[in-house]
Amino acid sequence: MQVFRLRGAGTGAAADTTVPPSEQTVTPGLRKIGILGVTPRPIDSELIRALAAYGHVDGQTIDITYRWCEGDYERYPALLREMLELPVELIIAHATPAVRAAKAATSTVPIVMVEIGDPVAYGIVPSLMRPDGNVTGMSNGLHEYAPRG
Repeated sequence: MQVFRLRGAGTGAAADTTVPPSEQTVTPGLRKIGILGVTPRPIDSELIRALAAYGHVDGQTIDITYRWCEGDYERYPALLREMLELPVELIIAHATPAVRAAKAATSTVPIVMVEIGDPVAYGIVPSLMRPDGNVTGMSNGLHEYAPRG
């Protein structure tokens, strides 16, 4: 898998995750990131702040597009097609259904999974230590701390 590196500089800025997809545009020349999930989450704002702290500002050095299924998981394939047609260079997928849909949609665009319980048990990655393919990210990991019987 190719390493995705963001370049650029800037100051902090907050993203408006409430803009409907039809009104979102992609700025030519900027690295394009897609965020996919059910609805906007607090982690999205934290991600925007963290990226800005490293000089990656939405609309200045990167271009972030959001797609929300609003509870209808069957919308994920169409939302992913929209993202891939832009094209995004990185997908950040919230929760298991979004990660599964993203993995099914592309084997070449890197996918970062967030807010997922056990990606190994769900068949998304073969191992947390070596996720393989184009999927990486973090697990809530609560299953690892559950009592063993």
